[in-house]
Amino acid sequence: MSAELRFTDTAFGWVFGAFAVGYTLMMVPSGWLADRFGPRKTLASIVLLWSVLTAATGLVRGAAILLLVRFLFGLAEAGAFPGAARAISNWLPAQERGLALGLLNTGSRLGAALDCQRCRFAF
Repeated sequence: MSAELRFTDTAFGWVFGAFAVGYTLMMVPSGWLADRFGPRKTLASIVLLWSVLTAATGLVRGAAILLLVRFLFGLAEAGAFPGAARAISNWLPAQERGLALGLLNTGSRLGAALDCQRCRFAF
């Protein structure tokens, strides 16, 4: 993507930073949303926003818009772990929560590692 849009490494660093800022700003509020409205509604909203922002990322043709989309992506994605933690808390007995959260975190890290390797080999 950076080659197609002719981004420098510095510009692409700003893109990654925009995501991190959005994620950081929304982490605590998204936990409150999961507590207030429940994990089902919160996680469904997050998936909807992810889908829209994934499509928007493919349409981006400039740095400013990509920064905005990635910032919004960070805002949306921040709710995944707080929402999942609330779902685990609500839906599982206390003696099963540790394992469930461990599996959630393992799956997310493993999925990211495998996706990263797939992308690396694709280029």
